[in-house]
Amino acid sequence: MKKLGLVAGLSVTALMTGCASIMTDDDTSVRLLTSNGEDAVVMMDGIKYDAPTVLNVRKSKDDKIIKTVPGSSCQGEVVLESEMNPWVLGNIIWWPVSFLSTTTDAATEKMWRYDEEAVIQCK
Repeated sequence: MKKLGLVAGLSVTALMTGCASIMTDDDTSVRLLTSNGEDAVVMMDGIKYDAPTVLNVRKSKDDKIIKTVPGSSCQGEVVLESEMNPWVLGNIIWWPVSFLSTTTDAATEKMWRYDEEAVIQCK
């Protein structure tokens, strides 16, 4: 009976584990630069940052827009486009053993990622 419980527990774990959820972090580190190499004050999601910098961006299916604030030495914006994390393809390889894996990756939003570098084109 104990073996049955162990097998059932391992089966549920295998079915609900997503490759991207296991293999990646909650955030993506994005190196933010300006095209002219000068410092700039930027805003993303209502928070100000001094560029150049490294932003820890929470993974999401939504694109992120980074804009310079008025009066900054550099004026421009860059869009961090959300794209599917290649680790999600591991769910397809292990299907049907892990048929709920894609749902897990979607629920944790780890099925998405951003480029690791972004450059604001100064005007």
